[in-house]
Amino acid sequence: MRMILTKVGRLDRSVSSQLFTFGRHVPRFIWKIFEYSGDGIVWIAVSIVVLILGLNSSLDDGVQTLKLSSELGKDAVIVGVNLLLGLVIDLCEVGLLKWIAKRPRPVYNSISNDMNVIVSVDAFSFPSGHSSRVSFLAQFAILLGHKYLAHGLIIAWALTVAISRCMMGRHYLTDVIAGLALGYVTLLALTYGSMDREVFKVNAEAMIRISSFAMSRSL
Repeated sequence: MRMILTKVGRLDRSVSSQLFTFGRHVPRFIWKIFEYSGDGIVWIAVSIVVLILGLNSSLDDGVQTLKLSSELGKDAVIVGVNLLLGLVIDLCEVGLLKWIAKRPRPVYNSISNDMNVIVSVDAFSFPSGHSSRVSFLAQFAILLGHKYLAHGLIIAWALTVAISRCMMGRHYLTDVIAGLALGYVTLLALTYGSMDREVFKVNAEAMIRISSFAMSRSL
């Protein structure tokens, strides 16, 4: 078993290094665009904005329940709440695994010197947080919608962001693969293992009730 793991590790480092070498032929700013498109802070901000817009729309009628709010407001709340919950779950999962594994990032990641470390565990490589995040986002979007052409574009974006982590030298290939798998686990946790989008409404309604109760107690 140890021999197998050693061979897999060598292959992982070799393939990852080759991907990084290939990636250096592409202008760095292109990879940076993909990096920012999968950034956690960006997506948390997006989820909060969507949620606030949905709540404002819901409060136009002077109510705080999803059943009586406008359709647009209801949809925004459902998306905002579940997107934010999923991103929080993802951050917790990735942070815990990075802390447990403590795998150093590839040595060549320091060549560009353009990586921002927000928290201490960001210094570690396994698993790839960007990969887990875009994996969750893509599957979340697909579970919400029915437009198959859009599904293809979403999957292409997610896979490009994921492979760009190796192209930029941020991660080893196994970090990326593990991250993509972890995104599926995040969606499973968000839907309580059902992978049913109807659960999103349950989550949103529960959050509204909790928020309404907290607001009433503070008055």
